[in-house]
Amino acid sequence: MLENLVFALAALFSVFNPLNIVVYFLSLSQGMSEERKRLLAVRATALAACIAVFAALAGGPFLSFMGVRVSSFRIAGGIILVIFGARTCMGNEDSKENDSRDSLIPLASPLMTGAGTISMTILLTDQIGLLTTLLAIAIMCSIALAFMLNAYAIKRVLGDDGMVVLPRVLGIVVVAVGVQYITAGFAGP
Repeated sequence: MLENLVFALAALFSVFNPLNIVVYFLSLSQGMSEERKRLLAVRATALAACIAVFAALAGGPFLSFMGVRVSSFRIAGGIILVIFGARTCMGNEDSKENDSRDSLIPLASPLMTGAGTISMTILLTDQIGLLTTLLAIAIMCSIALAFMLNAYAIKRVLGDDGMVVLPRVLGIVVVAVGVQYITAGFAGP
C-alpha cells in the first residue's frame, strides 16, 4: 500500500501542482486581509477535495454506465494529461485566468481539480483502489492548503525565477504520467 500511496501522491502532486497554486493564490488574494486569505485557502481546498472525492467515488461507475472501458479512459485521460503537462511546461495557462470577483472557483477548479486531476483521480482509483486514492487526495489537499497558507514565504525562498521554473518541471512529470497511461490503455483490456 505504501508504494501505491507514494505513486498516487507523486501523480497527484504533478497535476495539483501546488507551486502553480501559490502563484495564483498570491495574485487572487492580493489586498485581502490575513483572515480572508486563510478563509479563501481553506474554502478552495475543501471544494477541491469534494470534487476529487466525487471523481474517485463516481468516476468509475459513471464510465461503466456510459459503456466506456477503463482502457479507453486511460488513453483519453492520458491524452488530457499530456496536453495539460505540455501547456504547463510551455507556460500556456489560458484556462487559469484571474477571476477577481470570485477567487474561490479558479483556485478550486480548474487550478487544483481541473480535467487533469479528475482524470488522474479516476485512473488512480481503478489502478490502486479507492482507499489509497482517497488517502492520497487528503494528503495532497493538505499539502496544497499548506502551500497556500505559506505562499508569501515560499515566494521569498524560491524567488520569481523559481516560481516560474519549478511548475514547468512538474509539467514534464505530468506529460510522462500521461504517456504511461496512454501506453497502459493500449496494452490493457
